[in-house]
Parts: sequence; structure tokens; C-alpha cells
Amino acid sequence: MKKSLLIFIFFCFSFDAFSQSVYVKAGLNLSNIFQFGNSFTNDFKIKPGFHLGGTFEIPIDTNVYFETGLFIDSKGYKFESWTQSDPNVRVKTELYFIEIPLLFKYKYPLKNVLIVGSFGPNFGIGIWGYQTQKGSLFV
Repeated sequence: MKKSLLIFIFFCFSFDAFSQSVYVKAGLNLSNIFQFGNSFTNDFKIKPGFHLGGTFEIPIDTNVYFETGLFIDSKGYKFESWTQSDPNVRVKTELYFIEIPLLFKYKYPLKNVLIVGSFGPNFGIGIWGYQTQKGSLFV
């Protein structure tokens, strides 16, 4: 009886192992910030960052999948500001996040092309960051 149960459990897990797909993803983040209504002029610039992590997807139905994973992302911005008291202020902000996507995907095969659409929330939490400043923003 114990052998039969053990073989059955092993059989179930072996099918689950083949039905999941694991991926490593990496990319480039180009983040920026927009700010309105200030008394000084800002020249915001794009701050390049990275997107690195892994995902796995579980098939739910034909062409329908659930995907989740764990990523570390860097985001931020740079700007230069001109005021009457200090004509050149430079600020650089860099933030690091852990993000967990919970996505439902639909894969539509079309001849030699696979069209993929996904939707769902992306949960993130800031884990650390820093800001450097040259010059003074205030009189």
C-alpha cells in the first residue's frame, strides 16, 4: 500500500514538473519623472537601470497560462535645475525594487508567429535607494 501511494505521488509530481516552464528575463529600464507647478525650471533626464529576474508559467487551459516570478529592478531619474541663487543644481536618484508579477497570459499561434497577450497586477516594494545632489535647491 505504501509503495503504491509513493508511486502515485511520484507520478503526479513528474507530470507537474513537465507542465511548467521556467524563464530568466533581463532588460533595460529607462525611467524618468514628470513634475508640474514649480518655481524653478527642471530638465529631467532618463536614468538607465536594469530589470533582472526569473519567471515560471503554469498552463491553465489550452493557450491560457498563469505566470509569476521575482525581479529586482532599478529605477530613478536625473535632473538639472536653474534658479537665480544657483544656476546649476544636479540631482541623481536611484531606487531599487523587488517586484512580483501575477499575470494571466493567452498565447495565440498564428502560422509562424506566436501572439502573446498578458494582464494582471505587478506588486513591488522598494528595498533601498540613494540620492546625490550637487549645488543647492533653496535660497
